[in-house]
Order: sequence, then structure tokens, then C-alpha cells
Amino acid sequence: QALVIDTEILWHHGIDLYRYRNCALKRIFDSPLYYAYPNLVGPAIHDSGNSSIVGREGYLYEYGYWRYRDPRYLQVLSRTGRRLSAAFQQFTVSTLFDLDIENEYTPYTPESVNLNGVGYGILRLTDGDGSRNLLLDYGPNRSHGHPDKLNIDLWAFGNLQIPDPGTVWYEDPAYKKWFRTTFAHNTLSVDMQEQQACGAELLVFAPGDAHAMQRGRTDEAYSGVMMDRSLFMTRNCVADLFGAFSRMKRVYDLAWHPLGECIEKDLGDLKKFELPEPRYMGYCMLENMMSSENNGGTKLKYNNKGRIL
Repeated sequence: QALVIDTEILWHHGIDLYRYRNCALKRIFDSPLYYAYPNLVGPAIHDSGNSSIVGREGYLYEYGYWRYRDPRYLQVLSRTGRRLSAAFQQFTVSTLFDLDIENEYTPYTPESVNLNGVGYGILRLTDGDGSRNLLLDYGPNRSHGHPDKLNIDLWAFGNLQIPDPGTVWYEDPAYKKWFRTTFAHNTLSVDMQEQQACGAELLVFAPGDAHAMQRGRTDEAYSGVMMDRSLFMTRNCVADLFGAFSRMKRVYDLAWHPLGECIEKDLGDLKKFELPEPRYMGYCMLENMMSSENNGGTKLKYNNKGRIL
């Protein structure tokens, strides 16, 4: 908000920051759209939650559209009410009362994007059944980051399917016991320990119209372990190939946290299972654990808001 206020003030004094350095300021309007799910809600990565672009500050896209005329901004404005009130030292009434948004707005197809500055590879495939978003977190460690390198976040068929847990209030004991832990994320834990703060390398980012893939790796999360993850996505399927390599014997736990109710499972003979004590962060929150040895693979079906996966 402050950037737009200052830029508007300078605009009215003959200084155009909107086009400074090849329209660098436009990125503050573009980046939330690149990052968000099709419903314009952002993933809850690290110390954040699922926040909507269409909210208290959504009206700022009026100024983005006013100055850049990018039709993608209309998808935000079509869901944002126009304002008749003005606040002291803030903004005037809505600037777009003369704009027929419904006639000018044409829904656009979200595209895959590699946000290499923060390290989010987002694959997208779209058809009549909606858009699928598959995010791979390979970025460098940063303030408020979690130990979750090569974590994934999946949106498909109109709903969040495999989420990053995000965060809760820092004072809540569950923050350290669960939300910030490696095991709470959709990635690899080794020897029931937390990953080290690190980044990863994106080896492949290959978007497409019918299928797409990306691959990342790191040897910095755990000493002596190379983690290598390849993700393949079609309109109806995600294949996850996660390799972990070490010279010494290690314990590998690859966690997925799908949403919904498990309605069918082929797990072989299930037995009650207890973890050795002491249990470390993440593992200490598990209850009613069961284990199965099944060399033929495991099959599960989930019902998530009426969609069977």
C-alpha cells in the first residue's frame, strides 16, 4: 500500500516510477497472481497462512490496472467491491466506476512459473476440469523458513489436495511440535531428525500443455545424504520419484499429508506400531500408529469434498 501511495504522489508530480527500470514495480502486482491457486488464495508456505489476494488490499489492483492496463488484474477487480468512501492520507474513492469489468474481463489460463528468486517451481495444467498446481519448494533458507526442503504443495480439481501446513501462532506449542517440523511437510525426514537450514538445486523445470515435470536435489539437508526428487504431472496423475542416497544405513521417512477421508486402502496386514523414545519434534504428535510390510506397493483412496483420489 505504501509503495502505491508514494508512486501515485510522484506520478502527480511528473515522476513515473511505474515504468522505472523496465516497469519493475509491476512485479508487486504480478507476483501474487503467479503464486496463487486458481481461487486467488496463496499457498501457506513457511511462516504464513492461506491468504486471499481478494481482501482488504485488493483495491490496489485498481491502480495496477489504471497504470498498466494488464487484463489479468481484472480477475481480482471482478471480485473486489468498489469503494465509495475515502480515508485520510490513504486513497480516494474507486477509480474504476466507468469500467465495465464484466465485458472487458476474459478469464485467462494460469501458466507454469519458476519463481527462482524465492525458489518455488509451480507447474500448472488446465482444462475444463480446472487447473492443477504443483509447487516444489527448492529455495534458499530464509527468515521465517521451515526445515522442509523439496516439500510439495498440490492443488487439483478445485481444492487443495496435499498442503503445506503453514503455521500457527508462535506461542502455540504445536508450532514447534508440528507446524515447523520437517515431518509435518510433504518431504523426507532422515533418522527422525530435522533437516538443516539449506537450499536446493532445481535441475529440471519443464512445463507443458498435457504433461509437465520438475526435478530438484540437495545434499545439504542431512550430512552424508543426497536427496533427489522428480515430479511428473498430467491432468489426472502426479508421479513422485524421491531418491535418497547415503553410504551408511539411515532411516528414511517420506511423508505425504493428503486432505480428506480415507475410504479404501490396500495396505496388507496392519500392525500396531510404536516409535522408539524419545520422540523428536513432529513424531511426538503421532497417535494410533499402524505399520505394514508390503513389497507390492500401497494403494489408498481419499474422498476430498466429493472428489475421489
